[in-house]
Amino acid sequence: ATIAFDGKKDERLYGLGQHQNGRLNQAGMVLDLEHFNTEVSIPFVLSSKNYGFLWNVPSRGRVELASGTHPNGRTRWFASATKQVDYMVFAGKTSFDVLERYVEATGHAPPFPDFALGYWQCKNRYANEKELLNVTKEFALRSLPLSIIVIDADTEFSPHVGDWRLNSKDWPNPKQMYKEIESLTGAKPMVS
Repeated sequence: ATIAFDGKKDERLYGLGQHQNGRLNQAGMVLDLEHFNTEVSIPFVLSSKNYGFLWNVPSRGRVELASGTHPNGRTRWFASATKQVDYMVFAGKTSFDVLERYVEATGHAPPFPDFALGYWQCKNRYANEKELLNVTKEFALRSLPLSIIVIDADTEFSPHVGDWRLNSKDWPNPKQMYKEIESLTGAKPMVS
């Protein structure tokens, strides 16, 4: 499915997720509507003309954004696996009004729990339970506040799709480790 809209002169277009193109204004860009590596696609665009557009089609696709320097340019939205187009347009007097209407339609993020508002300790892969506990003990010895310690470890998958567990050779007693981390620092362990 494809849908197209005329572009507006001097229009700036923001949003659409996280892209590595180094641009804030996405006008004139062609972006894939799918996630990969460091590219995160959120099919919502905010216009400097005080409207927002949400492409609500659960399919891989692409958007070709009109350039604000060409008044006759068109923005085209493509979906590769759908027979129906679904989108919403949000308007307001300010960008804030537009974003407020977008959030009302899509939902509010839950508030962060109080325990997670402090320092998070994370590194790329703790080798094992012993290393993680040693780091936690150092925080306690130095009276450094710690809210969360992230366990970014190699995991193994169980026979059930989507289930995983820490590898038992390097992480022999996760329940006891969790209790020790909480008793040492009050921190919550989190698995990445």
